[in-house]
Amino acid sequence: MNKSENNIWDESLEKLDGHLFQSSLWEEFQKAQGRKTHADNGNGWSWMGAIRKTAGNISYLYIAYGPTMADKSKLKDSMISIGQAAEKLKVDFVRMDFPLDIDEKTLTGYGLKHVSDMQATYHMVLDLKPNEEQLWSNVASRTRTYVNTAPKRNLTFEISENPKDLGDFLKIQAMTAKRQGINMYPESYYKALIDTLMPTGKCKLYFARTPEDTIAGALCVDWGGTRYYLFAATNDELNRKAHGAQALMWWLIDDAKKNGLEAFDYGGVVPLDWEHHPWIGHTRFKKNYGGEIIKGGGTWDMPISSIKYRLYSFIKKVKK
Repeated sequence: MNKSENNIWDESLEKLDGHLFQSSLWEEFQKAQGRKTHADNGNGWSWMGAIRKTAGNISYLYIAYGPTMADKSKLKDSMISIGQAAEKLKVDFVRMDFPLDIDEKTLTGYGLKHVSDMQATYHMVLDLKPNEEQLWSNVASRTRTYVNTAPKRNLTFEISENPKDLGDFLKIQAMTAKRQGINMYPESYYKALIDTLMPTGKCKLYFARTPEDTIAGALCVDWGGTRYYLFAATNDELNRKAHGAQALMWWLIDDAKKNGLEAFDYGGVVPLDWEHHPWIGHTRFKKNYGGEIIKGGGTWDMPISSIKYRLYSFIKKVKK
């Protein structure tokens, strides 16, 4: 898409309350990773996906947080468009994360298969339209204390649009990944993200620091009136005393409000009664600032080549 087409696409997507991952901005990021993209739209629906490769020379079209639909009545048109595109693109299957909570019976009726989440089924969003006093009243009392006493701990907050600061962020993110037992994306992924999105002014790095150390960081993207909290990093050892991560989160929210944004998307969470889920800790952390947990439809596959899809499923099972 050219610049004019990008603007038209994004304006239409915003009207449908679409996600950053369906935007022209995210499409450029996919291209920067060497992926071919494809998009289509119609009356009350749209989708954008990127072609990925996996083991066994299997290819699939991945539609992250899409298709976008005005309501569930647009599902049929979306599925027809996606199926036709998949045949034309000669991919072996399509993977999509439904933003709307559509019942399983309806989706299996289209021949879709439910798989493990690529993007979280649940995410949390804070409405920034209330005034700052109202937003502050939603913050947990202990968290308010951490925010109010940040100057006593010599904490300062910094916004960076310098790609060189990515190394500082990744250093502390590696600590977070090790603590949570998760794998980070390769450095090339973050570099492509920064190189593509930072020059637009929509992607920035945020840090909580003391004069001696970096305590916490976040990588956020502002798009469509929403600040997306994409990646976070914390030096846990130092944060136990500095509480920089707690203060930084409020600072991010407050800064988004002051910059005229209308929502803060915390990203993936789980229901608060999922006591033993690995994400329950950071879900509670996010909930300390207020927000609504929203359920989507989960991740689903549309097999195109039944043979290749069975092969893909077998390879995946063997790897597990």
